Amino acid sequence: GWFYFQPSEFAKLVVIITLSSFFSKKDIRRFPILFTGLIIVGIPFLLVFKQPNLGTAIIFILIFLGIGYMAGITRKQLIGLFLIFIFSSPFVWAIMKDYQRERVLTFINPMRDPLGKGYNLLQSKITIGSGGFIGKGFLNGTQTKLAFLPEYHTDFIFCVIAEEFGFLGVLIFVLLYYYFLSKIWEIIYHTKDEFGKLVATGIFVMFAGHFLINLGMTTGIFPIV
Repeated sequence: GWFYFQPSEFAKLVVIITLSSFFSKKDIRRFPILFTGLIIVGIPFLLVFKQPNLGTAIIFILIFLGIGYMAGITRKQLIGLFLIFIFSSPFVWAIMKDYQRERVLTFINPMRDPLGKGYNLLQSKITIGSGGFIGKGFLNGTQTKLAFLPEYHTDFIFCVIAEEFGFLGVLIFVLLYYYFLSKIWEIIYHTKDEFGKLVATGIFVMFAGHFLINLGMTTGIFPIV
């Protein structure tokens, strides 16, 4: 049709509500309950991973861990999940798309293919650095306007803020996000209702996860997803 629709955005909220409802009534420290929770998050995770949309798929895992932690998951269970992740990583690597594997390898060494796979990351860093302390001014970013930086309106939106408003603008932006997240954390801390506490935790992790992944991705701390 005439518009784009991304079901995974609504799936994140559905998973948050579903997991919160389930874990607020059940004891996550029992293995069958934990396993059922993994199935609840695993189905949308695999569907989104298959799209493929690795970035959003990772958010589902973070949401599960955040809600699980607040619901009382034990250290032994966390270690078990970590070991499962370690032993399954070769399988995950095998089913990843070629371009996804290239992104990981390029993250390790962007100069491996500076005009190809490493281009986005190199241009992202150049764009962020070009803003200097106060930036080039609103809508005056040359890296974006001359199309050196791809997807600057979505995946690399942080670079636009850095180029146009500089280090000062980025500092204000990060502080605003910190204030926003701190308010969600206050809700988590003061809410007595278990379901409400878990929902707020899921929403906190969803926003914080996207924020950290995007900043890490654009600055070269994480692979571009």
